[in-house]
Amino acid sequence: MNTMPVTVSAPRKKRIFMCFGHFMEDCPADARLRAMETARHIGKRLKMLGVDAIYAGTVGTPASEAARAFLGANGPAGSQLLTYLPVHFGDPGTSTQTYDQIYESIKGGRTQVLDAWPEGRRERMVRTCSALILLAGSRGCDHNVRIARQYGRPIIPLPQFGGVARREFVRIVEDAERTCGPMIAASLAAVGDYALDPEPLAAVAVDTAMRMTEAGVGSPSVFVAMPFAPDYRDGPRVERAISEAVEAELGWKVVLGRDIEMGVNQPLILLIQQAIRRATIVIGDLTLGRPNVYFEVGLSHGFERPTIFLSKQHTIVAFNLYGFERIVWRNIKDLGAQLSRKLIAINNEL
Repeated sequence: MNTMPVTVSAPRKKRIFMCFGHFMEDCPADARLRAMETARHIGKRLKMLGVDAIYAGTVGTPASEAARAFLGANGPAGSQLLTYLPVHFGDPGTSTQTYDQIYESIKGGRTQVLDAWPEGRRERMVRTCSALILLAGSRGCDHNVRIARQYGRPIIPLPQFGGVARREFVRIVEDAERTCGPMIAASLAAVGDYALDPEPLAAVAVDTAMRMTEAGVGSPSVFVAMPFAPDYRDGPRVERAISEAVEAELGWKVVLGRDIEMGVNQPLILLIQQAIRRATIVIGDLTLGRPNVYFEVGLSHGFERPTIFLSKQHTIVAFNLYGFERIVWRNIKDLGAQLSRKLIAINNEL
């Protein structure tokens, strides 16, 4: 008897994106050493917790040395370093080394040296991580921070070493209690304690990132665009089928567009835009052809989110979406089965 192979979604481990940049020219030597030591302890703690990490930053001293410390301390096979060769920044630590020497010192293994970030690579890397730890950071780190904000990922800045991290710390900690709760706010306040040595500082940074992700801050979500239509009899069952498929295959949060309520001084359309921008996947129910659904899947395409279209059998779809792949379902059981397969496929491509 022929049996169809069963496709299983790969389990998604927690993964931390650690962003470090070249250090400012006026950064004291002792601060450089403390930054490297902090990075090493972060790697050791992530290893202890079994958490994969992606390290991204500029090649140079102390970055090249930190790269070896990162990968040496952090054992999980999923960890890697992504870095690139910049123009010379005038960092005194690089004056005795050519970039060819630096390249030779860190290439190989799980280190990938890039001439530049490939299109979309940086966004995919940040998007698939649970949180971003920002250690010092040059202007190039700004882009990673913007992506993390866009997807609602927690950002843990270590302000002692200046640059982008210091600015982000000031921005976040002022509103941490309201957005993260008192427990997380206390941890972020500890991150800002300049008296902390590298080892406890690393522990606070990693533990805060883990607690925020476990509390659901910045966790992946699926945005669902459903028709605003009281006469949509299948609506409740479709919602339930979508929620059950997402929970079974991904374990992610489901955000229903029509359940979003207008906030104080926040237009509803802005809140919907934010929810779609933060979503990892968007599902659009084209049954009934409601304008709100077409608008929301249009935003999804604009934000370049993987989008799943679905509609009940015999639905007439607008011509500009007719060429897109779509789940056409006959009954709720059929919808659940097709949607599960599609979610697995997309998850394995992320």
